[in-house]
Amino acid sequence: HRTICKRMTSKKTALITGATGGIGGQLVRQALDAGHKVTAVVRDRARFDVSHPALEVATVRKLASEIDEETLDRLRLLVSYQAAAVAAGDVEEFYLQDVRFHSTLFAKLAFRRVAEAVESARSHTERIRRLLLPTPRRNPETIAEHEAIVEELTRRNASGAAEAMRAHLANGLKQLHKFAAER
Repeated sequence: HRTICKRMTSKKTALITGATGGIGGQLVRQALDAGHKVTAVVRDRARFDVSHPALEVATVRKLASEIDEETLDRLRLLVSYQAAAVAAGDVEEFYLQDVRFHSTLFAKLAFRRVAEAVESARSHTERIRRLLLPTPRRNPETIAEHEAIVEELTRRNASGAAEAMRAHLANGLKQLHKFAAER
C-alpha cells in the first residue's frame, strides 16, 4: 500500500474500496497523510462507525504542518464558547460548539467527503451522545481535550496532535460504552 501512495505524486483523489478493512484502512490513512483527497467506499456501515476515529486522527496529523493562525484562533474561540456554554449550563450550545470544532478541522483541509462520512457516523451515536453530554464531568474533560489538540496544532506537532485527538476520541467512546453498560 505504501507503493501505491508513493506513485500518487501529485495531489489526487483516491477512491479506496474496503476502507474499513486492514489494508483499506491503512491506505486511507496513508493517502490522507500524503495530502490526497480520499473517497472511501465501505460495505458495512457499522464497521465504518468504529473506524472513523482514524480519519479524525489522520486529519489533525496532516493539519499540524499547514495550519494557519486564523484557523488556530477559530479553534480557540470555539473552545472558549464551549467553556461559556458549560458555565451557563447550556448543553445544546456545548454540543453545537463540539460539532463546529471537529468540522473546522476537516474544513481547513477541504476533506469534505471525510467530514460528511464522519458526521454521518456521528449521527448514529447522536441519541446516546445527547444523553451523555449533561454529565458534569465529561464536558470539562472535553474542553481540556480540545485545548490539548489546539496546543499541539499550535506547536505544529503532528504526532502530538494525533495522540491528543486519539485520546479525546477514546475517552468519548469509553464514556459511551460506560453509559450503555449502565442502561
